[in-house]
Amino acid sequence: MQIDPDVLKRVRQIDLLSYLREFEPSNLVKVKGTSNVYCTAEHDSLKISNGKWYWWSRGFGVYSALDYLIKVKEYDFVEAVEILTGQTMADWKPPPAPKKDEPKVLLLPPKNKDCNRVIQYLFGRGIGVEGADKIMDYYRKGAFLCIQKNKRILHYGYIIKQSL
Repeated sequence: MQIDPDVLKRVRQIDLLSYLREFEPSNLVKVKGTSNVYCTAEHDSLKISNGKWYWWSRGFGVYSALDYLIKVKEYDFVEAVEILTGQTMADWKPPPAPKKDEPKVLLLPPKNKDCNRVIQYLFGRGIGVEGADKIMDYYRKGAFLCIQKNKRILHYGYIIKQSL
């Protein structure tokens, strides 16, 4: 079963305090002597504060109500999502698939007018005359090469057909 990513994103943003206030108010207990710390009536070592929760007796905690339902209440993932959305996933219909647009075209920068900038670049990288000539022969045969404004080389190769 696949769950809509937007629904899942919204479900993961529901914090435990908001969930308990809305759906299980009788299970929410304010910790005495604090201004913003809560625990649950079922688990007094599970503390909720500042959008986070931690279950001290078990040594773990996270943020969301989804994690609480899975790790503490032991619901499976789909059941937990159903509780938080108020909708059974069996009734859920995925959104329509996006329409496929025309294939994207690779836009290349303009090819250099001559090889002077490329040769300067190669010399600047410590490549000698012989090495630069070998590299430039390859590009003179038809491979695409240009130097972009940020001085990086863009290479767009070609395929040489070989007979077997």
